[in-house]
Amino acid sequence: MNDKERKSIKLLLGKSLNKLKQSDNFEQEKSNFLSDFSVDVIKNPGHLIALLCKSYDEKSSEDFSLLLAIVNIFDLQRDVPLEFFITALSDDWHYCHEDIVLILGNIKSDEAVDILYRTALANFKYLDYEYGHDSLRFKCLIALMNINTPKAIEKLTLLSKLGCQFTRERAKQMLETNRIGSML
Repeated sequence: MNDKERKSIKLLLGKSLNKLKQSDNFEQEKSNFLSDFSVDVIKNPGHLIALLCKSYDEKSSEDFSLLLAIVNIFDLQRDVPLEFFITALSDDWHYCHEDIVLILGNIKSDEAVDILYRTALANFKYLDYEYGHDSLRFKCLIALMNINTPKAIEKLTLLSKLGCQFTRERAKQMLETNRIGSML
């Protein structure tokens, strides 16, 4: 990724995205980004995917994080091969595990169930602070619930019996909610 592209992404991300998404200016800001960035990522997601893969291969955590944000903002998750996200989720050199878990939860593929399960049980050094691991684990549980296949429910059931107390309790709550919801 060149400096101009990096600067364009940082400019867009520098604005409070939550407030921006709720405002009328969000579409204008996205349009400004598309005109400033070297390529229209909506018309040519291949360029963005190539940059994402390059940042991954080079283990550039900053560029990887910035490009994942653009994938999310422009809803390009399905343009990136699922296997890419599955592989990246198991790596420990970046700090984007929560972002990837959210992407996999949105894609809702049964192929992601095993890595989401393993991630819910994993310990990443950078999350060694109060509630750091709980946040990632909770997002894994939500992603499994979103996938909601027999295999995903099986992994949620296992997580309700394994792992830390936080994971067990949340998994039990989600399974109970799912059971009640399926009875309605």
